[in-house]
Amino acid sequence: MNARPLARFWHPLYPLLGVLLLVHVAANGIRFTVLLDGVHHGASAVVIGLLGASFFLMPMLMSLRLGQFIDRHGARGPMLASGVLLSASALAGLAAGNVWMLFATAFISGIGQNFYVVTMQRATGEYGTGTERAVSYSL
Repeated sequence: MNARPLARFWHPLYPLLGVLLLVHVAANGIRFTVLLDGVHHGASAVVIGLLGASFFLMPMLMSLRLGQFIDRHGARGPMLASGVLLSASALAGLAAGNVWMLFATAFISGIGQNFYVVTMQRATGEYGTGTERAVSYSL
């Protein structure tokens, strides 16, 4: 009889995937809230569109450098920074008294989500070789 019957259903990346789920929930919740708060502050449709785009501007500009940093220094720091940045963006969103503060919230949230996603991709790539790596990316 197998001493570990559930071992075949376990993968070492499952805890990181659980955190990734929480990161996506937090980032999407912040994004939705910031856009609605922009409407509440009376921002125009163009400003709301720019506000929505600003969630992805900094990640687009930073991804390559972030990946190089993670390659050199490891994944732990950027993963922890991700949590700090998403928490800071949530607090900044609560304190937002104007549209400019909402832009800061959007930038910080986008960077925080990007830190975790890029780090997670690196961690997934490091796990296993050949078919194990393919299985990891298919999770």
